[in-house]
Amino acid sequence: MSNPIYPDCLKLRASNTLNTFLNRLSVQDQEILLEHDKLGIQKLFTLSDYVYQRCMTSPELLLDQLKMNELSKPITKTRIRQTLQLALLTIKDKTALMEVLRKIRHRYLIRIIWQDIHHLVSFESTLKALSLLADVCIEQALSWLYESYTHQYGTPCNDAGVPQQLMILALGKLGGYELNFSSDVDLLF
Repeated sequence: MSNPIYPDCLKLRASNTLNTFLNRLSVQDQEILLEHDKLGIQKLFTLSDYVYQRCMTSPELLLDQLKMNELSKPITKTRIRQTLQLALLTIKDKTALMEVLRKIRHRYLIRIIWQDIHHLVSFESTLKALSLLADVCIEQALSWLYESYTHQYGTPCNDAGVPQQLMILALGKLGGYELNFSSDVDLLF
């Protein structure tokens, strides 16, 4: 990747973000990061405060993806689902569920932002990836909660005694697979 040319207002940030991040890493993790696209990571931190802040608090969100060469890989519903299902296998309570959902969401958002900032995917693909991520997080949260509450309270049934599954309808941008980075999610239960 060529050296990006930043406007004056971002030049200091560009030089500081990567150095600040590197200084909080172990020597081994610094080497992992520097083996990869140093300028690409600097660009990511410079242009996305969200990614920079997440990586400063949880460096593994980026480092794990660098180690596995995942940042540029396509984002699919199946892969997001597999990642979440595996992470949810050991979850015992709602607090842990929310923590896992947040962590997976942050991990995939970093990847989506990487692909967007580096123009690896189209605008429409970015919107679709954001929507897939939200869709799978909602789906897996519902599945985990349904199983948990069914064990605790029994299976919900209609008046005829037929088991019922809770249904969630996505409205607005999620329903149209058009979520953007600042979208909220409108759901109908």
